[in-house]
Amino acid sequence: RRDDVDAAAATATATATTTAASASGSPARSGLVQRALFAKNERSSALCSAVAALALESPQAAAEVARAAGGPIGSVGSAEALCALMSASDGPHKLEVKYDEPPDEPELLRACGGLLPARVAILFPAAFAALRQRFCEGGDASFVASLRHARPWDSGHGGRSGSTFLKTCDGRFLIKLVPRHEYHAFFEHAPAYFAFVRTTPTTLPSLLVKVLGAFHVEFRSADKKSTHSQWLLVQENLFFGHDVVRMCDLKGAQRHRAGDDPDDTVVDEHLFQLNGGYPLLLSEAAKAQLTRALWNDTLFLSSINVMDYSLLVGMVQRAGASNGNAAVASADAAAEAAADAAAD
Repeated sequence: RRDDVDAAAATATATATTTAASASGSPARSGLVQRALFAKNERSSALCSAVAALALESPQAAAEVARAAGGPIGSVGSAEALCALMSASDGPHKLEVKYDEPPDEPELLRACGGLLPARVAILFPAAFAALRQRFCEGGDASFVASLRHARPWDSGHGGRSGSTFLKTCDGRFLIKLVPRHEYHAFFEHAPAYFAFVRTTPTTLPSLLVKVLGAFHVEFRSADKKSTHSQWLLVQENLFFGHDVVRMCDLKGAQRHRAGDDPDDTVVDEHLFQLNGGYPLLLSEAAKAQLTRALWNDTLFLSSINVMDYSLLVGMVQRAGASNGNAAVASADAAAEAAADAAAD
């Protein structure tokens, strides 16, 4: 994209020498500026997860987590202690890591292409570290290692927010770039979120995707004359390790949504079409567990006045099965697995 901007700049400069249409403030100049800003936004979007990981590894973040946990988070051995740490209220709710000088990360700085990390705000550093240690395979350290490398990801037109998504290069986590107000809304509801998620799945069955970190990353230009901010939420990739061929976003929707492209996320009516006219066919045990989980999740979300949510279903094509049979078998197996996890 830097090459595109350089080419656009060269073209605009050449045009300016031959016609007054490319003078400052003209449509041609405005288009060039817009393309340059787009390139800067894309660049900072792709790098924000690496900068967030760098902040999590900073001495300030490590010291705060160690203070709250009584040592490195990896030394906290019991699930009960980690759950208690999620709800502890004695630590800061926001930790800022500032970079008055560029960090000693040559590879990262080269990728920034003129943008320098200025500061990172980490929401609830100790609580999130405990949550990641409790629920992420490999614990908090594995999460941070994954977060260092991410790339843009097409979510299949599943939502209406228009948010940009990234996926870590190992496929384990998704990074959602959100508006500032959504980031602050999560900050407001975070204590209730931690109180709920600490009870799952041992006490309360749940299908709620886990948010594993929240960050505000601010970049500045090399001349320190301008800044650019990104707000991001990191969540688990529910389909990691599964060969999902179609995604369905179920919320009782009657509106039309794209469904012809295999990469599109489709809605309720498309599920029936793809599944040979059948809904999701589950065993009685799986249906009971699924119903309990949906009840718990919707009750929690309604308690914090969140109303725009849905049930994401992934279809896995198994060898030797038709599309409909594969979807039914996949849904039943997924629900059974959720029941097993809750029982454990």
